[in-house]
Amino acid sequence: MAAIDFEAAARYLKGLAPVAGYVRASEGLVVEARGVSGGEAENLAAWATQLVRRARRELGLGDPAAAVFHSPERDVAVAASGGDSIIVISKPGFGEPLLRAITGEGPRCGRCGADLSWAVILCPRCGARLPFSATHCSECGATLHWRRCPHCGAVVDDGGRPARLRERLLAPAARSLPGGGSRGPRGAHS
Repeated sequence: MAAIDFEAAARYLKGLAPVAGYVRASEGLVVEARGVSGGEAENLAAWATQLVRRARRELGLGDPAAAVFHSPERDVAVAASGGDSIIVISKPGFGEPLLRAITGEGPRCGRCGADLSWAVILCPRCGARLPFSATHCSECGATLHWRRCPHCGAVVDDGGRPARLRERLLAPAARSLPGGGSRGPRGAHS
């Protein structure tokens, strides 16, 4: 897992449809909170710090560390490095794609090799902003089979694998936003 740029992660999360809120913390203290009340933000920051310390001690988790917790109402994703952490509250089923984006472990385009971790797509049905690896829309429920690489325009699936001609003709591809995917925590794509 690459180093995490927590400021870039917070910028990426703003405006994504499945994100209900997030807390960016340092040493258990709230640095930034969005969509989360002050008291809940403080509780989440303290909880994440304790959770990561315990996981490192008991499970031998390294640095950076990441985990997703699921409930029927929401997912809670936690990424931590050193004393810094980000806690993301999202709609169910979006914790893993968001965590992969934050940690830079998202898909690569099977055609051009671009890092798509931080890419954003628009739902072809309702226009909601979604993480590149989303398999369905958090707003309207549309299934997202295909999307376009923002770098080369190839039609790919949520893992970056190119679509075959027949698949490209049968299913509409979600549109990627320009400049997405390579401007994340690790700078330019390789």
